Amino acid sequence: SANRHASQVACLLGNANSTPFDYITRQKISGNHMNLFIVKQLPVLPPNRYTPDLLAFIVPRVLELTYTAWDIKVFADDVWREADENAA
Repeated sequence: SANRHASQVACLLGNANSTPFDYITRQKISGNHMNLFIVKQLPVLPPNRYTPDLLAFIVPRVLELTYTAWDIKVFADDVWREADENAA
């Protein structure tokens, strides 16, 4: 969304696509539906847990793994624009 930083979105994406997250999610879901009480139990790190050093490590890797089509160019541009602002 507009009020989230692109780096936070990238970290959430990396978290949600991790092997531990996938494994735990599959263990929690017993049917075809993911209810809100299940979502609240999933291992998602809050945005304040990501230090600048972790962001510098995680965000480029997430971007490299996810930027596979032109339709997400806007997201990649947001990530790099934010990185330039933080570097200045």
